[in-house]
Amino acid sequence: VGVLVALAGAFFYIVQDVLKSEPLLACVVAGIYAGNRGDRPGEDMLNTGESLQTITSIVLPLINVSFFTLGGAALDVDSLGKTLEVALMLFVSRLFALFCGASLGSWLAGWPREHIRIAWMAFVTQAGVSIGLAKEVAESFPEWGPSLKSLLVAVIVLNQLVGPPLFKVALIQAGDANPALIQSKLEKPQSGTAIDTALDAILP
Repeated sequence: VGVLVALAGAFFYIVQDVLKSEPLLACVVAGIYAGNRGDRPGEDMLNTGESLQTITSIVLPLINVSFFTLGGAALDVDSLGKTLEVALMLFVSRLFALFCGASLGSWLAGWPREHIRIAWMAFVTQAGVSIGLAKEVAESFPEWGPSLKSLLVAVIVLNQLVGPPLFKVALIQAGDANPALIQSKLEKPQSGTAIDTALDAILP
């Protein structure tokens, strides 16, 4: 199943490239479809998602090394130095927007106060698709695209440095960093759908 999913993803990527459409979006849609359906009628959709994760985890290290190495090699350090102040302003503005949006959404959803306070920390990290889109901008607009790409990559790097530690803090404060707690939630009998099972295993 995992091999078929990988081959299907490669096929759609090639088709989108030939049609001059957006392959990143095609891969995201293919991943959503593959991760949210069963192999046979009545089968748990998590099985297909796990198969997809298994096959992608094999090739992901090689992809990450090449992708981020090429992204760093294409970074214009001179332009980055000129836009560092703007990058910091965008970084802080994004954190503030995440805090406001996540807090409001969590409050409207009826989350506990202690979770509302830390919800924004889980959304800071960004990398792969963002760098890919920045690269698309640089290639599509050669006059000003490379400078904008350097600015965007600088903001992404800041988010990548700060995001994982904040996410870890959020998990610890939410009580979901306890392996025994997570295992007990996974083993708890569930009467809902597979999505409900996954959410119950993640959320306290």
